[in-house]
Amino acid sequence: MQQLAHEERLSGQKIKKERLEELYILVCHWGNLFFSQYMSLNLVMEGHIDYNEYLDRTSTKDLGGFDFSRIEMIIDIYGAQLGPSYEKVMEAREAINEVNAAHKFAYKQGRPGDVYKRPAADAQMAFGEACDELKRVISEAARAA
Repeated sequence: MQQLAHEERLSGQKIKKERLEELYILVCHWGNLFFSQYMSLNLVMEGHIDYNEYLDRTSTKDLGGFDFSRIEMIIDIYGAQLGPSYEKVMEAREAINEVNAAHKFAYKQGRPGDVYKRPAADAQMAFGEACDELKRVISEAARAA
């Protein structure tokens, strides 16, 4: 009986470690995806491409199978200790979304987008830093599993 409990505990630890390793990779892909979208939107802000071309470049087919709900699921099930770091990523993502929405509104009115370059860069930098911190916490949790 004690042997079975020990084996179940080891199996649970192994599964948790594997999920946290998967989460680390997903967060890397998420960060890369946001950076790619930022670079494409920056081309719109500079007037090199139009908004429709940006949308074509960042369409769902370019997500490469990325599944944000998988990140949330792994954190909810295996990563309760990741909550504060994850919330910082979500706050940074919201800041990016706010800048993007403001730029889109201005673009539709025919206003230049260059005034959004610095806020977009700052928001992207904050998102990248928050993702790096989340990855650090994930790796600590995986090592402890």
